[in-house]
Amino acid sequence: MARKALILLVFCAALATASTVFALAAEKLEGRKVLLIIASNNFRDEEYSVPRLALEQQGAKITVACSSLNESVGMLKQQKVKPDVLITKVKADSFDAVVFIGGVGAKEYFTNKTALKLAAEAHKQKKIVAAICIAPSILANAGVLKGKKATVFQSEADNLKKGGANYTGGAVEVDGNVVTANGPQAAQQFANELVKVLAEFKILSGKKVVMIIAQDKFRDEELQKPKEILTKLGAEVTVAAPKKDACKGMLGAEVKPDTTISNVKVEKFDAVVLVGGVGAKEFFDDKKIHKLAKDTNKNKIT
Repeated sequence: MARKALILLVFCAALATASTVFALAAEKLEGRKVLLIIASNNFRDEEYSVPRLALEQQGAKITVACSSLNESVGMLKQQKVKPDVLITKVKADSFDAVVFIGGVGAKEYFTNKTALKLAAEAHKQKKIVAAICIAPSILANAGVLKGKKATVFQSEADNLKKGGANYTGGAVEVDGNVVTANGPQAAQQFANELVKVLAEFKILSGKKVVMIIAQDKFRDEELQKPKEILTKLGAEVTVAAPKKDACKGMLGAEVKPDTTISNVKVEKFDAVVLVGGVGAKEFFDDKKIHKLAKDTNKNKIT
């Protein structure tokens, strides 16, 4: 399936745009989307409320999913939650983190195909995958914990080991993009680690961007600043020019392109950026650039 791409025209306003993007990225969890999955009944109250509060205080947007849209009541009767969406209706690629909340009710997801598939897909897409109390068993059954350092409520230790995890018995474990905790007493530490890992999460991880520059007199900072920010956010950036020879910027920068414009296939990228500078005038009547733009439209570009 072709990637959805976005054409971005970057001219002299590039610095202002880059500054805005950088400012947004600096907000700890601003723009991050987190899916909290609770049982249809008997989820563990504080394992839900503590992480949710911590995440929301840092700006994350929370969506609650469940196997039912009926109100779910926590084990301690302190929390009554009306889910936002059915677990069958959510997709991993819509979220930055997928978190399974524990409590005895979480057992309903141990063999639930939808839950296991969601956990596996989130992990494959390099999203943050987390679980607390007995819920790490869901991750183990989904194959997410193979070779991972993880913890769980003690009664489920054998299940984690069967799933290939390196069970530690600790309160909270973080291994790459996987976060696990062993019970309600670890709720606050679990919440803190979620915030930390999510803040460090590269929101453009796996995305590919091609930046097109003129062979001569492209605007240096209009390439350098956006490229720096995109790279910091996890994107893979490719620089393309008419030729593979070194390109010269208006302010003296020399850049060796990764490829030529002729070799750019739009469907392989998530974004196409045309960098400005007086040299960009050479593209005004360039048939290759025109074709590139038309190809993006054929791929239903936004």
